[in-house]
Amino acid sequence: MKKNAFLVLFLSICFSACVSAPITQEEVRHYDADDFGIVYNTTVSAGIANVHEHPSLQSEILFQVQENTRISIVGMSREKDTIGGFSGHWLLIYIRADQPYASWDGWIFSGYVNVENLTPNEISVIGLAPEVPRQARHLLGTYTNGDSKIQFSVVPHKLPDQPFWTFVWDFYNGNYRYDTIPGSYVWYPETNELRHISHIGHTETSAWVIFTDDLKYIIHDFGTSPGIRGVVVWQVDNGERAFSGYYLRDIRLNGHTIEIAYLYNEWTLGELDAEIIAFAEYFKRSNPEPDADMQQISQDTGLDVEIVIFCEFNIDTGVRRITRAEYILVQ
Repeated sequence: MKKNAFLVLFLSICFSACVSAPITQEEVRHYDADDFGIVYNTTVSAGIANVHEHPSLQSEILFQVQENTRISIVGMSREKDTIGGFSGHWLLIYIRADQPYASWDGWIFSGYVNVENLTPNEISVIGLAPEVPRQARHLLGTYTNGDSKIQFSVVPHKLPDQPFWTFVWDFYNGNYRYDTIPGSYVWYPETNELRHISHIGHTETSAWVIFTDDLKYIIHDFGTSPGIRGVVVWQVDNGERAFSGYYLRDIRLNGHTIEIAYLYNEWTLGELDAEIIAFAEYFKRSNPEPDADMQQISQDTGLDVEIVIFCEFNIDTGVRRITRAEYILVQ
């Protein structure tokens, strides 16, 4: 039986760096690759500056940066803030370390960064692209860069009963630009109204977001797996996490209730609480083996047969109710 790999959803790191000489301010393509957007390279101007989870002094401090630390600006806030007598925008920054796969990101106030005359650049929506069989639907948009109009496309999501489509705009899009406003948007096709709802949201590893009907909560899928996938729920108004866990295939949003899932096997026992373990063991005693068809598919494909426990979770109250268990084929 293979050990299942789970996405690490959050990592808070205390980080500070200092370089001997500042680099020249310049626009570059992130990672120098066509599948990432345009970023703005510069340095930190303050002696020591805090980098926050969200563009607000009230949000969690993720790490600190020292003067002359090299940073890439990958987004900015629409609203201005005044800190220490300086009026400016918050900047979403990205720091890539020398070692492979090591990076940090977060929000820093522009008064602590070597940057001038940077103003937010609004995106707009053109409309849905024509449908292509067996492909995800695309939404087309545009923004201005000097005298040019830059067109982009994103993969939006729409729940059947909601009047809006949801999408994330971030530097993982090849046509993204650092002076646009990153995060999660909703688009109303009947009026062509576009609203930026939250700075939370990214599309790395096929991740996506949806909102509750009243836009109170943002629900963020964390991608990477065709089976059990990570999901986090935040309150939109204050950016506080309301839930962090997993789901399988369909979040089944109903008002402020979602369906979450727990994978039961020898590798996950340490992560499961007593109620989930007891329910899984009862299910296993009552159903000692999956049906013959599932066992045959497992043999033919190499997929594992695992027990998954499903629960109904109320985001408002934090109350969880176990609904069922099933044998599921997973990688």
